[in-house]
Amino acid sequence: MPLKLRQATEEDENVLGRLVQLYLHDSSKYSHQTVDDNGLFSGLDARSLVGDGPCRAYLFHLAGRLAGFAVVKDLGDQRHMTDFFVLWPFRRLGVGEEVARLIFSEHPGAWSVPYNENNEVARAFWRAVVYRYSRKDFAEVRDKAGHLALRFESVPRPDQIDVPGPAPRFRTELRTESP
Repeated sequence: MPLKLRQATEEDENVLGRLVQLYLHDSSKYSHQTVDDNGLFSGLDARSLVGDGPCRAYLFHLAGRLAGFAVVKDLGDQRHMTDFFVLWPFRRLGVGEEVARLIFSEHPGAWSVPYNENNEVARAFWRAVVYRYSRKDFAEVRDKAGHLALRFESVPRPDQIDVPGPAPRFRTELRTESP
């Protein structure tokens, strides 16, 4: 089943806005954010993610079904994976790791992946993804505000540098391995 990743456009603003609300609801377990009087979370505006600003959103689909989004902030000398959300039906299938790897490889250079250290699932996910992607060449750092982030260098995708290599691997279902 094919995984498709593409940068969100202005036409995707409404879809992205709805996904952002799901993401903020999911994250409220750790942020303790509540909704406003209109029943909406604030803090991440979909309009700011589809223009020419420093933040870019990516939507990803699995087998034609919308599976989540990622937000990358370009700070010139470094990129940050600021927000990342996989819908529940697509979790634990390898979707998140494959999307992260594709985005890292699409943008070679210095990366920072901040995460909420109270979110044990996100912490374990990002540590494992960055550990494997960077081939153990990363640092976990705490910024001046006390937030944790993983820092590493990404390399271009093999198809961008004309070096033969395996196509991205993606696991679409979990199978019990027999001994």
